[in-house]
Order: sequence, then structure tokens, then C-alpha cells
Amino acid sequence: MATPKDPIERATVPLWPTVGRRLGLGRAATYEAYHRGDLPVRVLKIGKKLLAIKSELDRLLAGEEVA
Repeated sequence: MATPKDPIERATVPLWPTVGRRLGLGRAATYEAYHRGDLPVRVLKIGKKLLAIKSELDRLLAGEEVA
């Protein structure tokens, strides 16, 4: 698997499909949760891209508390 060269790409993952699928949400439910502010990880909006903080997602999936 290729490693992204841009540090922002290594530190973040796309809201959809990565975060949504890992949380067991469909595409629409993922975006609805984002717009309601219900996602348990911080999301960065860069232009039209929505990117979640990868370390927070990893901690959440490991059962740790996300600050």
C-alpha cells in the first residue's frame, strides 16, 4: 500500500467512505451526523473536502475516549 506524501493526508481520512463505514453508517447518515454535530471525531473542512482526524478515529475504534 502506498504511503501518502502529503502530511495532511496521513493525519486525516475522508469522512466518507472511511469514517462512515468504520462507524457502521451509510453515506447519507454519515453526512447527516456531521451536519448535526453528532460525530465523535473532529472534522476539518478544506474546500469541499471533509476530513476527520485519523488519530481520533483510531482511538475511538480502539474503545478509548476521544477528547
